[in-house]
Amino acid sequence: MPEARFDLVRFGIAAYGSSPFDDQTARQLGLRAPMTVYATVIASGPGTSTLDLGTADGIPPNVREGRVMIDGTRVRVRSIGIDTLDVAMEAPLGTEAIVFGPGDRGEPTAEEWAGWGGTIGDEILARTSTRVPRVYFGA
Repeated sequence: MPEARFDLVRFGIAAYGSSPFDDQTARQLGLRAPMTVYATVIASGPGTSTLDLGTADGIPPNVREGRVMIDGTRVRVRSIGIDTLDVAMEAPLGTEAIVFGPGDRGEPTAEEWAGWGGTIGDEILARTSTRVPRVYFGA
């Protein structure tokens, strides 16, 4: 907003590409989440896979409707453990899953995880544990 220039403005969660309102508002404001969280399939059985990410990594324990993206498909989260997510899809060991990201590829967003966990997007972003490896890319 031009009228806000050279005045005191609190940027807040927008620094993380998230809106204090919802994904739709973030897109309208031109915000893009800069963070994508990935997990890897570490076990697989009939109709289910286990990912190497859980509540100790920042996933809310009370999520009932969660989704991740595996091979371009949104997959339902069946259960959440301290170190693991079990999902309703059998995938080969080592397969990468997108837990959340900016949504450009159809993957779940932090805002969606917030809705599934009964919280706000800020918390999903901020609670991502230091156990989750970081890879930084320059702008």
